[in-house]
Amino acid sequence: VRSVAQTPDGYLWFATHEGAARFDGIAFTVFNQFNAPALRGSGVATLLVTKDGSLVLGLRDAGLVRYSQGKFEAIRPKGNLPTGTVNL
Repeated sequence: VRSVAQTPDGYLWFATHEGAARFDGIAFTVFNQFNAPALRGSGVATLLVTKDGSLVLGLRDAGLVRYSQGKFEAIRPKGNLPTGTVNL
């Protein structure tokens, strides 16, 4: 586990080498490139909850992903992100 965050809906999120794991107090749900294509590559490095309650995930292989309203989407900033792990 590289990072932990709690979203306003009460879920605990864990950044792992295999993706993002969400804990609801009883069970874990793992999200990775197979069930959430926006999480491409080899894992999640860091997590950040934004003011609007969205979860931003920094990927190990460069890239940012936002989880909001039940969906993962890649964040495409203006300009290029540096290569390598994204730390928030």
